[in-house]
Amino acid sequence: MTIPQYLEDMLQQENRSEADFSMLSISYSVEESLSADIAINIKYYNSKAIAYAKNYCGKQDNACHVFLNETDKTDCAHFVAHCLDAGGITIKTTDPTANFCPSGLAVRNTDLVAALRFLASKHDNMTEIGMVDAIVGDIGFLSNLRRPSHAFLLCEPVDLRDPLKPAKVWAHTSKKCCEDTGAEIRQWFATIFRITDS
Repeated sequence: MTIPQYLEDMLQQENRSEADFSMLSISYSVEESLSADIAINIKYYNSKAIAYAKNYCGKQDNACHVFLNETDKTDCAHFVAHCLDAGGITIKTTDPTANFCPSGLAVRNTDLVAALRFLASKHDNMTEIGMVDAIVGDIGFLSNLRRPSHAFLLCEPVDLRDPLKPAKVWAHTSKKCCEDTGAEIRQWFATIFRITDS
């Protein structure tokens, strides 16, 4: 599979390789009468993902009662994995040495991005978009080789006409409860995914 530069950057940041994606584990539901291979849409509830984000954004906690806040072990991807899980998409970790979540959920941005890109290639209600098209509830990622990448749920989109108005997000480890990202989202933007309710 050909991967974009931002994902190569994330792999480098997380000391991983494309081969790690062969262990990717994704669980989700589709219409009962169809198989996942032919289903047009994933069953997903954006409102449940947003409700999770609102509930846990200001807490040093997750539904699994683990909050990662150490050098090289932060909670941004783990938090977003829980948001996705609440909405109906479960993405498990691909690295047994990074199995920090009791539920087995992903704790690395690369696992989330690879899973979301895979789903976007298979299902119509899942798309990878640019920052200019982002809306509330979209899942975003930053990539910065000087520090770890960052994952978040969008609370309020960036206004590209106003350079002083950054996006507002729900995120961990730096707790953000519909708070702005500063200039980071413009400087280090990697990609955003949208999952519409089926």
